[in-house]
Amino acid sequence: MHKFQRPGHRSVTNGPLMNYPRTIIRHDHLEVSVCLLGQTIQHRQQGVTAVIGRDHDGNKLGRIHFELDYMALENAHAARKPLNTNTPTMRNISVYIIAFNEAEKVAATIESVKWADEIILVDSWSTDGTPEIAARLGAKVVQVDFKGFGDLRNQAIAACSHEWIFSLDADERCTPEAEREIRETVNDPKAADAYWMPRRNYFMGRWIQHSGWYPNYRQPQLFRKGFMTYDLKPVHEGYILNSTQPIGHLRNPIWQFPFKNMAEVMHKSNRYSTLGAEKIKHKKLSMGSALTHGIWAFVKHYIFKLGFLDGWAGFVIALGNFEGTFYRYAKAVEMQKGAEWKAPEQTARHL
Repeated sequence: MHKFQRPGHRSVTNGPLMNYPRTIIRHDHLEVSVCLLGQTIQHRQQGVTAVIGRDHDGNKLGRIHFELDYMALENAHAARKPLNTNTPTMRNISVYIIAFNEAEKVAATIESVKWADEIILVDSWSTDGTPEIAARLGAKVVQVDFKGFGDLRNQAIAACSHEWIFSLDADERCTPEAEREIRETVNDPKAADAYWMPRRNYFMGRWIQHSGWYPNYRQPQLFRKGFMTYDLKPVHEGYILNSTQPIGHLRNPIWQFPFKNMAEVMHKSNRYSTLGAEKIKHKKLSMGSALTHGIWAFVKHYIFKLGFLDGWAGFVIALGNFEGTFYRYAKAVEMQKGAEWKAPEQTARHL
């Protein structure tokens, strides 16, 4: 080792200071030696560390001098243990985001989870540039043919590589408060295997407080990989918990922006009612039952879930639930009727 001597100090390479802590670190062709310089412990001085690097051929690369806590080094050396033994193990987190033609929303969603160790965007062949935006922001893009939301989420879980998974939809945003709580939770040795995440919705220029939209749990959104999967229902998929522990509850909500305009309200109602009709088409149904279920959906959200306290936004939410429910049942009836509802092959002659 190179011999370095500071005025007023003994050399580190000979004399009684030879027993002070020294570490040799090698990485590729770089060798770094770290040694303590200083006087005896009774002087309570801070030590000076000389860091000397040499390449593979033995040529000196340079050295750096900086101050260390002499007392801490001496005590640690005497105890033969690291200076800090209480550093907690930081758990890695994968975030998966499911999306389809969400170019206007996906960037903000990804930016809100840039703190994660891995971001997976599970896309179903979007045509509006969604996967390209995600890739530019550093997300790993996985293309999955859409066979229902349950299958889509199971494919997303399979693509995640870390112990903990945080599920986020393209219209959701993680807040700094939620991030901190997630980090604290996954690093807690007593953490549960899955957690509900509250969601705060913004619609028609206001935060929705009622209407069944708060805390608006959908499925546990934070969970350990291998402890939760989803059933294969095409929409409003259920979760399957593979744990004996109860599901925990996080306190800090994420944000959701479910509709950018009224056209999207109608578009989602149409899409989800079509998917939902597949789930109930085996039941005994009629147009009368479709109307009854639709009316109940409106009353439940507007009256019993206090949607009227959310102003016009609450009314639109209740009306949207009426339409989505009514058309879900009406489309299921249509599937059952089949040929009965089809147009005749030729126009009948009227006398």
